[in-house]
Amino acid sequence: MNDHITTLSNRFHLSHRYLAQHPPTDQFSPAATERIVSKIFDRTAQDVLVPKPVSLVVAKQEPYIWAPWTDMSRAKKAFGNWCIPKLRRDLCSTHTMIVSQALCTLSDILHNPEVACEALSMNLHSRFVRLLSRDNRFVRQRTLLCIKIMATQPLGNVKLSQNKYILNGLKNALNDDSYIIKNQAIVALQAFLYNPFARETFVKHDFIKTVINCIQKYINDFDQEFYCESFIVILIECLNYLIRESDEAKIQAMSYGVFDLFKLLKHDDVTIRNEMALIYAELYKNNIGKLASHYWPFIDYIAETLQDKKYQECSSIVSTLRFAVVNPEARLRAIESGITEYLAKLVNETMDKENLMHLVQALICLAEHPEGRIRLKNIGADLIFSYTGKDTKLFQQILILFNTINKPL
Repeated sequence: MNDHITTLSNRFHLSHRYLAQHPPTDQFSPAATERIVSKIFDRTAQDVLVPKPVSLVVAKQEPYIWAPWTDMSRAKKAFGNWCIPKLRRDLCSTHTMIVSQALCTLSDILHNPEVACEALSMNLHSRFVRLLSRDNRFVRQRTLLCIKIMATQPLGNVKLSQNKYILNGLKNALNDDSYIIKNQAIVALQAFLYNPFARETFVKHDFIKTVINCIQKYINDFDQEFYCESFIVILIECLNYLIRESDEAKIQAMSYGVFDLFKLLKHDDVTIRNEMALIYAELYKNNIGKLASHYWPFIDYIAETLQDKKYQECSSIVSTLRFAVVNPEARLRAIESGITEYLAKLVNETMDKENLMHLVQALICLAEHPEGRIRLKNIGADLIFSYTGKDTKLFQQILILFNTINKPL
């Protein structure tokens, strides 16, 4: 058994000469490994030199051993000309530990743009395709991390998004049952969609449906160990990036059930509410979306949210409202919900120019209806005389509101 451990140890180090190791150790100690394993499994450490079978199990299956004495910043060989080819070969290894350590090294050195460009020129990313389908979660998580890093480097976004197998692997990772994998895939997707030129490719590969399904599953699994609301925000941002591309993308989102996410407008997290409102603002710019604002309870959600929360937390919701009430039926529904009086009250309270612009534009749409003009008959004159700012665009909108309110009933 000692011979087997020695062979495994030698094989590991021969395959990882690019790692710079310094004291306290540069080799495996069977007794030390046994003590560490015993602590991991809450066992009583035994003073023995011969390792137990559990050490072999960990050596073969555990993908990552914490080694603080391994410092990549001091590993000069890691940045040599032979580093990327060596790592590229290691990614094809049948040993999980070798693959895992190679991925850990890559996740460190790919932050260097020169190294990342060299990796892309050697087609290193083609190795990621098979790794995304491995059973080991650590391998998949580290592969997604490397993809995310490469997507932020020069030319990385374009080259990776052209590989349909990587995109399919990313899509599968978004639907993974493990939230460790799912969260890493969400961050990787965000890195891709920062680049406007890659968004059309993701729309063609049906990522809108995948993202919507991922959001729906995420909000229903709030009791998961690695559940985090910040990843919901990232998913909504990614969906917003995708539907901005074209009317076709907006129609796709509506056909895949984006309106089923209305309950996020009542979410306790302010950022989630505002980001979700921006999604509907984009959808209501589409003619089909304008009709949907009447047939789905968006107006009711808006009215309830505005009356329960402070305005500074709902700025994007008000900006969405001005698109939603373009439809005459939705306009009447908003007036009957009592939202007009509340918006008029906010006009007199807010001091922010951008928020005031959203409010005035929403009120202009509501004033197009005779009932809205009746309820707003006094606000136009008050706004003109009370506004002392120098923003000409905002003042023009106030004049339009005044003229709209004073139209014949």
